[in-house]
Amino acid sequence: MASAASGPAPESPPASEEEDDDPGIKLVKYVAPELNARAMAAMPGNSAKVRVRFTVMPDGSSAKVTAVSNAPRALAQVATRAVEQWRFEGVKEPQVVEVEVDFRVDQ
Repeated sequence: MASAASGPAPESPPASEEEDDDPGIKLVKYVAPELNARAMAAMPGNSAKVRVRFTVMPDGSSAKVTAVSNAPRALAQVATRAVEQWRFEGVKEPQVVEVEVDFRVDQ
């Protein structure tokens, strides 16, 4: 994903640990987290990470999206909102996935 030179930018689409174990999970629509002023103010320093757990449903949608790391609430909300919009190739059975959404400020 492209980074803005003057502001914060989420890093490239994350690969989940489960994806490594099950190559059948393929991301087909990535929506980047949109940082707002509140989330930027919550960032400790110039980078932050939010670990997000969710279920990939048979239709490829994301469900039960929750932040599982001890990240500031404003950042966790931004990360989970983005992941809720991600779409995957369909799967036979719902699969729980965990990813790390990275944020950094370009200087």
